[in-house]
Amino acid sequence: MNPDFCFRDKRTGEEFWIEAKYRNGLFKNDKGQFVCEICKPWQLDRYKEVEKNSGKKVYICLGLGEDPRYPETVHLIPVYGAYPQLFQSKLKETLIWRNPDIK
Repeated sequence: MNPDFCFRDKRTGEEFWIEAKYRNGLFKNDKGQFVCEICKPWQLDRYKEVEKNSGKKVYICLGLGEDPRYPETVHLIPVYGAYPQLFQSKLKETLIWRNPDIK
């Protein structure tokens, strides 16, 4: 099964996949660190397999916040090198949008 969407960059013509995800927040892992579970390990393996077989990059577009209709932040996470759970520092690196209505 392929990710949710396939897009083409108008500038380069390159096609890429987007898997859309939404989470309401972070949780503490067994080591007491705050993380976000972006997907299950088997899902990440599947996305990596799609990337390998299709030759197209796969990204996870992750919305975070209490209400899926109004995310607080949106992150674009390349599947290559990703882990099923991401630390806050990685989320900061992948931030592409912050809701200006939420202070």
